[in-house]
Amino acid sequence: MSTPASPRMPLDGGKSPQASNEALAAAMAFANEDDEPSLHTTAIVPRGDERFLPVTRYALIDRLSSPQVWPAGMAGEARRFFRYLDYWRKQRYSAALTRLQEAYEPFSPDSDLFVTRHYTDAERREMLAEVMGGVNNLLTQANYTVVPREKIAATIMSKDSHYGLDLTVDFDTFEELVVAFRGESVAKAHRRKLSRFFRREEFSVPIFRRMVVLFKLKTPEKHIEDVRDHLKVTEEEATKKVRRMRADISSEIKPGNVYIKVFKNIPKSDVEMVFPNTEVKFRMRDKVWLGITGGGALGAGVFGAAGKLALAFSNPITAAG
Repeated sequence: MSTPASPRMPLDGGKSPQASNEALAAAMAFANEDDEPSLHTTAIVPRGDERFLPVTRYALIDRLSSPQVWPAGMAGEARRFFRYLDYWRKQRYSAALTRLQEAYEPFSPDSDLFVTRHYTDAERREMLAEVMGGVNNLLTQANYTVVPREKIAATIMSKDSHYGLDLTVDFDTFEELVVAFRGESVAKAHRRKLSRFFRREEFSVPIFRRMVVLFKLKTPEKHIEDVRDHLKVTEEEATKKVRRMRADISSEIKPGNVYIKVFKNIPKSDVEMVFPNTEVKFRMRDKVWLGITGGGALGAGVFGAAGKLALAFSNPITAAG
């Protein structure tokens, strides 16, 4: 419960520096005490490198300015100090966000404003660098874990989703790519399996509580050039390969735009689905199962057609009916 601010007085309250340090240490210890467990929260997987603290700044201010952990008459001053610190941080982030929005304007896919200025290639490169740097800084300050691009496939991609699909993504299609997550948890889901006679069973799904994905596609010309140089093939072969690789990308996704997606409680095994060029590949057991079922359906169709032909030859009137 908040306390009214006391009359203006020095933050040390006339105490010695040692007493002030002891009060601050006591406040931090009190703020780090565990809350009562809630039945409605999702269990968080323990991680030694987790930097995210799931508490609001209001709760933190209440804990740090509690009268029980400050000398008499200092709790109100402490609360005022933390409020000022909060206002200062808001102003700094607001200024940074305004500048980031200004730099992002030429790349926004959702803008419905009139185009009042055309930027040169040099200006767009400079503004794109500012967007990428600003987004990375915000994610880092928000305690997101930014996955290095060369480690995305090995870090967060899985072979199969919990739906039983094998998904693949070609990361060479992207000119810019940022994947960041914060908070890892375990959610409960249900499924039916043939081995259990389609009875419903519960299983655990590892999830990211928050995930941010930023990407910008390469231009087709740049993509063809990179494929040609990397695979050492001709221009025609590289063009065919790039056309096939980009066949599933919607025409609404333009190479000149930067797309930012924010997700909540996304399963780790479904991260591949958030990219525009996700491909679904059949596993060997899926091909065998489709072959068996398809062969059975074909056999039943041939058998039915043979019966109808036999009926037509034996009794044309009945067959016509």
